[in-house]
Amino acid sequence: ARFDTHPHAPNAHALRRLVRTGLPFGAQWVFDSLSFAVFTLLLSSISAASVAASHSFIMLVNVSFMLALGVSGATQTLVGRAVGAREFELAVTALKNGLRVALAFSTALAVGLTAAPALLMRIFTDDPDVLALGVGVLRLGAIFQLLDATHIVAMGALRGAGDTAWPAAWQTALAWLVFLPLSWFLGNHLGYGLIGAYAGGTVYVALLAGGLLWRFASGKWRDVRI
Repeated sequence: ARFDTHPHAPNAHALRRLVRTGLPFGAQWVFDSLSFAVFTLLLSSISAASVAASHSFIMLVNVSFMLALGVSGATQTLVGRAVGAREFELAVTALKNGLRVALAFSTALAVGLTAAPALLMRIFTDDPDVLALGVGVLRLGAIFQLLDATHIVAMGALRGAGDTAWPAAWQTALAWLVFLPLSWFLGNHLGYGLIGAYAGGTVYVALLAGGLLWRFASGKWRDVRI
């Protein structure tokens, strides 16, 4: 009785708030995963070596990706706390600090990807075709993962503020209207192969990161009510 633990009927208002904030977040993961699945199909139409080199690239870049996810989660928590207290400048500081941490690590990884791509690729394969493709894409990946870390942390900041609908729409539109068409055009149509496909991916993640930073800088998240 003291803690009111007996069953309650569902709270329609609370459920609407949950769906309004959470549904865009979930849908974003679905459409993003689907777009990457289609991207893998595009690579398989180029060559089996391209798919193998891409998987090796992803495994290496995941070192940066996983750290950025952790920093993003921390940033999301701190921004949420600051927004709840209506201390918006603390939310801005949380994003800046999150970017500093993630980009410091990503910069160190970028040096490694640029300086010793062949050595890193040999962790996964000795196939000369895969190595040749992988070395080129790892150098491009140095830039890719810096931009990726930026977008991941910025996304966490917006989610912490409850601003989930606009980022979800932005990422989904870019994935299907820029990422996949541009990757196909450069990689398949123009014949630049794996490098061309990931060049399209790099343009995509640059636009994604830029848009999310613009959204946060606009301050529109301050008016979101969770």
